[in-house]
Amino acid sequence: MKQLLRYLFLTACCSCTGLFLAGQDAPDGSWYRQVTELRAQQRCDVALVLLDSVLSRQPGNRTAVYLAGACYNQLNQPQKALAVLETIRNLQSADYLLVFEKGNAFTRLGQTREALAAYEQVITWQPAFAGAYSARGDLMREQGQNTNDALNWYVRALERDSLDSKNYYWAGWCSNDLGRFEQAATYLTKAAGQRSSFQALAFAELGFSYYSLKNYQLALDFLRKARNLQEDLDVTRYYLGLCYVQMGDKQAAVREYNALVLAKSSYAATLLEQIKTMK
Repeated sequence: MKQLLRYLFLTACCSCTGLFLAGQDAPDGSWYRQVTELRAQQRCDVALVLLDSVLSRQPGNRTAVYLAGACYNQLNQPQKALAVLETIRNLQSADYLLVFEKGNAFTRLGQTREALAAYEQVITWQPAFAGAYSARGDLMREQGQNTNDALNWYVRALERDSLDSKNYYWAGWCSNDLGRFEQAATYLTKAAGQRSSFQALAFAELGFSYYSLKNYQLALDFLRKARNLQEDLDVTRYYLGLCYVQMGDKQAAVREYNALVLAKSSYAATLLEQIKTMK
């Protein structure tokens, strides 16, 4: 669904923090646990204070450098991320997470060539790491390049991590964009079945899949679930309205139109045109 929120979820993967870089011993438990918890709480500004203290004592600590770069990326400060990540020279294959964060920083800076090179290096060093494949898919999709290529990267990511709701969602989104609605529904059902930041989007996208397949009742069911999870998705109300138009329920369609008007949504005018065609 082209209109359905081209969000780029490039927040650094907190699950990666269980890995240590370049053969380092596991870091001191207290600061490492605190940083991990702070990142999970979206408190990277506080985590960076702690990491600065660690790096002042151990400037070559690869794990601390990686975490600092990841925190700066989460705070959308890619220049600072690169500055700290590039303090590590003579990179080794075990430094793949550090290189991955460099790729994320380059992506945020719009430096696609450098980002692709970083992700390719990660894949070469650690072919099992799903994050690099997913990031390649994000680049293809966000750059408006071949949607089929993006889909293939998400599928490759899922082959390496079959539990990632983000990759199921974007594989479904790409499938919808390619007009492969039944295939999209398969991916999106898995994304919608997991409690994550993608759940509401997945239900909304499922609604679009079944709307496109002319199964309007099933589309309504999924769109209502999306609305219940996240009321401020205008595109959900828009497709709810379109379903009501197709099912001949003018009163319900007008209700969705009024909600879009109150939200000052650009979808309101488009839905109104469809309502005008009803008897």
